[in-house]
Amino acid sequence: MEVTVKKLFILTLCAIMTALSLSACEKPSDPTPSPAAVATADSLTKIKQDETYRLDATSAHIEAAKDEYESFQIIVSAGDNDIANVGIEISAPKNGSAEIPKENINIYWEKYVNVSVPTSIYLPGYYPDALLPFEKAKEYKENNIKENANQGIWVEIHVPRDAAAGTYSGSAEIKLDEKTVSVPYSVTVFDFALPEETHAQTAYGLWYYQLVNDAGFSNADNGLHDELTLQLKENYYNDLSEYRISSMIFPTENAGSATDFAADAQKYASSNKITNFQIPTQTQTATSEFIPEPHTTINYASTAEYIKALAQASTNENNLVAKAYFYVANLIDEPSGDKYDLVKEIDDIIARAKREVADSDIFAGKEEVREAVLNIPHLVTGKLENGLKGYVDTFCSTTEYYASASYRHAMQEQQKQGTGAWWYTAVKPKAPMPSYHIDATLSEHRILGWQSMEKNIEGNLYWSASVFYKHNYSAGVYESRDVWNDPYAFPGAAGDGFLIYPGAKYGIDSFIPTLRLQAIRDGFEDYEYLWLLEQIIGEVNEKYGTNIDFYAYVNDLSRQLYNGLIPNSDAAVFQQMRHILASILETYYTAGVFADIQADYAKNSAVIDFYGKNDTVIGTEDGKSLKIAGGKASYTYEFSQKNTAAFTVKNAELRLLVPRTSSVCVDFKKNDALDKISSSKPAGETVYDCVYEIGTDHPLAQTALKATITPNANARPDHTYYIRFTDLGITDFTQAEDVVFTVYNDEDYAFVIKPKLRTAQKAKTLDDVVLAPNSATQVKIKLKSYEDFEINKLTAIDIAFDIFGMESTPKTIYISNIFITQK
Repeated sequence: MEVTVKKLFILTLCAIMTALSLSACEKPSDPTPSPAAVATADSLTKIKQDETYRLDATSAHIEAAKDEYESFQIIVSAGDNDIANVGIEISAPKNGSAEIPKENINIYWEKYVNVSVPTSIYLPGYYPDALLPFEKAKEYKENNIKENANQGIWVEIHVPRDAAAGTYSGSAEIKLDEKTVSVPYSVTVFDFALPEETHAQTAYGLWYYQLVNDAGFSNADNGLHDELTLQLKENYYNDLSEYRISSMIFPTENAGSATDFAADAQKYASSNKITNFQIPTQTQTATSEFIPEPHTTINYASTAEYIKALAQASTNENNLVAKAYFYVANLIDEPSGDKYDLVKEIDDIIARAKREVADSDIFAGKEEVREAVLNIPHLVTGKLENGLKGYVDTFCSTTEYYASASYRHAMQEQQKQGTGAWWYTAVKPKAPMPSYHIDATLSEHRILGWQSMEKNIEGNLYWSASVFYKHNYSAGVYESRDVWNDPYAFPGAAGDGFLIYPGAKYGIDSFIPTLRLQAIRDGFEDYEYLWLLEQIIGEVNEKYGTNIDFYAYVNDLSRQLYNGLIPNSDAAVFQQMRHILASILETYYTAGVFADIQADYAKNSAVIDFYGKNDTVIGTEDGKSLKIAGGKASYTYEFSQKNTAAFTVKNAELRLLVPRTSSVCVDFKKNDALDKISSSKPAGETVYDCVYEIGTDHPLAQTALKATITPNANARPDHTYYIRFTDLGITDFTQAEDVVFTVYNDEDYAFVIKPKLRTAQKAKTLDDVVLAPNSATQVKIKLKSYEDFEINKLTAIDIAFDIFGMESTPKTIYISNIFITQK
């Protein structure tokens, strides 16, 4: 279906034809009006109100675990006439005698907002954002569509926890004035449930005073905590937790004593949906060894008092302390160098307060609570800085820093020493990096949940989900804003600072959600899929004596979904990777079988090891059967043009991501291989010595290149050394998918390489790769991520090394043959 303005196409075509002096082109005097049309879209696609789209789907299909939310969209294009009244009736989907109740289905009317000044790379226009419950759209007479406009209807389905696995079918009847269109849909329910407990740690701001003011209550101190306003704030707080998001501050806004705060924690944070909450701090003027002059800092006595009250309210079974953190944003938010001493001082105050409480006599029978006291994190927003190492126990940097493998490695090394790693997004980064901006894709909102788990990010912070006012930057104050028509609460990004809309306008005593909030929850549900996988791999390793690495295992799926941090916008690819992950979980939970893949590109095949109960039978795609014996069965899979392989285990289908057919691109077995290698040096200088050898006497156990590199005293920070491979052995890269090779770091410490692609005219530096010490690292370059680079003209591949930071001692690495997989 082609959606929206078709008159524009007719006029433009006529103008072109006239310019070509083709007199036969005349605009019809009475053109046939374009009729209204209905199509469907997935939950990863934003359909703007004022743009033309080609949408061919007329039915919808979603997949979900038990106790998971998934959604689809119904898109109505009004055509050349207004639609005065839109109605929708949806049936409960059925699977035989089983059904998903209608009360588990929520229907929303998408509301649009004009993004007149784009945040980043996407065009201006009317973007869908707020999701108004459809019954409210009818009540307030907003269920109409202007001519030539698109209107999205968001259908959210919550699969019951006790639902039977299988595929359920239903239909939605869309009434457009006197016309009715039927939209069939189906829901496949996987045979496992999401954990009841939320594991993705979150700290999202709720600015209570703004939502209270919007509801018409007084902002006077004596009116903030009366029964009505407290109920309103509780509704916001509790409803946000249904999206797997924990607010920083309790609805009482931490009013009262430390004992009152502990009671609030028991009331609000005992739920397994709440992962985190902020411990309040009080300020005072003081001097210290860190800052001798009088200055504002936090109060030691009250800090210890809050920790103690919280510890006394905790038990080993309901360990509230384990959910608590300090975040002193009013004093050290995103601190620059001149604030480092204050950061150190505040961290010292918190550390001493924790130790004082831990050393007290209140922990009889509560050793887990005591341990949690010692581990209460102090979050500081900002990237890892050498000047703060050892003083900040949790660095919370903006997400874009994690696009660098070097930064990720540095942070991982800190994590090994007990430092925490959180991240956040705000005005920056901007598209195509993940963000919560209105004019960004739903993939960019959702992918952060997956990335948090895959990159071992321990928590996600967002400064506010509810800024309903507008920040006057020059005056430094927040002023009134028409939240429904002005998407700029904070300068620089549409939608920054708010993920919800106030419900008061529509008589709702809570917030109105958004497409962005739905996508964020979907991402945190993806996080739970990965959390379950991590638990399974741990169980398999313990039971069968294997050493499967969770992060390596999930990496092959992840690299299909994003390159660095930039998500793949293809919804079909996302759905395919989720389906594969779900099938792995389902097979383990229903049949007790787990599969691990070891690819051998040199042999164009992979060995798939199945672990499970003896005598379990596994069916292969080619009609063969395997039987597990001794807890294991192995199968050799030959690469093909497909990127998935399907197996049957009892009643479950196990689908795995597998490499495609590969060809040797750089072959070190060739006699002239060394002649096809070049390297770099700055003009007129020698900054390194390099020795190349080819052989098999090394840990890669195959013919490989041994490169020994020795920087010397001439090396400067701007020097990069590279090995260039120019004889690629392949001339047609039109079907190339991945470049794959393995590098073995023979040193006792990690360092970084930077692959680079070259054509005759230009070069493209790719994401850096950290080589772990004394181990092999497989490097995979997904060529589809660089389609704008003219991959079909590829002439060389570089492996570059930063000279800076490398001691003058020789560095030895081994590089395997380089392979290209074909689509």
